Amino acid sequence: MTNIVQKYMEYDMIELPINASNMHWYLAIVNTKKREIQVLDSLCWKFVREDLAITLRGVQFHLDILKSQNLIKDDWKDVDLTE
Repeated sequence: MTNIVQKYMEYDMIELPINASNMHWYLAIVNTKKREIQVLDSLCWKFVREDLAITLRGVQFHLDILKSQNLIKDDWKDVDLTE
């Protein structure tokens, strides 16, 4: 799985569609070129973000593995995505 994440990190942007409570979709974008994560959601104030936190913890897990193996650059502003 980490090999798949490493391949994805070669792209400028990775789009992660997320479904909130089986009724609303929004988009998290991992911008690897700018080294930031953007969330696009027209109803951002209506939902608790546990679904986003779970997704970002998964991304964080794989980024930590890639970082520990020196497979990605260590110049992200904040690599703790769920803080």
